Amino acid sequence: MIQLIESHILKEDQDDTPLTKDIKRSIIADLVSRYPSNGEMFEMLQLATFLDPRFKCKPFSESIIASIKEAIIQASISTNVASSVTQSSSVSTSVIVSSSVA
Repeated sequence: MIQLIESHILKEDQDDTPLTKDIKRSIIADLVSRYPSNGEMFEMLQLATFLDPRFKCKPFSESIIASIKEAIIQASISTNVASSVTQSSSVSTSVIVSSSVA
């Protein structure tokens, strides 16, 4: 998304005044420092943008779509495994408590 902002919205135009060019450069530098182009923050923002219906028509490359789908699948698997472990643990505890009471 930052690349889109940088390449289209804040792209320097030959008609820009020096002040406008400086402001655009400052905004880009601030965005780049706040939102790195890799890492966990980047992946989370990419996923959020992909899932947000307001950005439904925005173009995503096939490689980005594939990585987002893989991240969703992995998160789903991790959640299901954690949920299964929690349920198994509570069932085992219930059985142990019931056994010791009887």
